[in-house]
Amino acid sequence: MILKNVIGTKYIAAVGDSKCASPSSNWQFPLITLLEGHTSNKWLVGFTHATAGWTVANAQSGLATALTTVGSNIVPTYVFVDLGVNDSVSMPSQSTFESNYGSILDQLHTKWPNAFIYVAKVWRGSQVANCSTLNGWIDNILSTRSWATLGMNETTWLDSWDGGDNVHPSVSGYWEMARQWRAGIGF
Repeated sequence: MILKNVIGTKYIAAVGDSKCASPSSNWQFPLITLLEGHTSNKWLVGFTHATAGWTVANAQSGLATALTTVGSNIVPTYVFVDLGVNDSVSMPSQSTFESNYGSILDQLHTKWPNAFIYVAKVWRGSQVANCSTLNGWIDNILSTRSWATLGMNETTWLDSWDGGDNVHPSVSGYWEMARQWRAGIGF
């Protein structure tokens, strides 16, 4: 008798701006391809809450409603949060940014308490100083949430893979972004 391997389905989730808004053309599907090469599971994008141009406040304001639309059968193993680069253009106050970002992480953790939540530090070529400030605030947020961790630091690689607008990766850069997330989760 030949036994067939049963492959389980696992999910990822993403919250962000334009870098997360289109799972089929951004980093999510390359990441799934990479994960499937390292595991015996089928991986799917189970939830995406992202729109081009979103700030942290934009993402926070609709997250609670968006999370209610996710079926109980969709429980991501990994949740990836890449937010803040649009805040670098018109800086919010530190308290507002940290409150909104913290609320996003708290809502995700409440919805999926066993998910591994990974956060990105942001990079925008024309706003390096502001991004550095925001990344310091992200460190503050992570320091109070032991269940969330830094998964990727755009400041260490994105400028080399920029698609020409000082914000978004090139097509091959989205593959690099997937590799960066994969490394951040330990694969």
